[in-house]
Amino acid sequence: MTTSASNPHRLYLMQVATMAIGSLEVPVPCYLIQTNNGKNILIDSGLPPMLSCRQAGWPAPNRI
Repeated sequence: MTTSASNPHRLYLMQVATMAIGSLEVPVPCYLIQTNNGKNILIDSGLPPMLSCRQAGWPAPNRI
């Protein structure tokens, strides 16, 4: 098996949505890491359990 070294080359912080919590608008980010060999790694950490729809009493989002 052959492996090649891949190092981070660029880091992007992207706002993919906003969430209203009371009167606050909170950004929802994700991160894109581009490596020196052209690979893209997308990191989306999701929401903490305390903000899930079910725990907050909101209707579940539509799923595709």
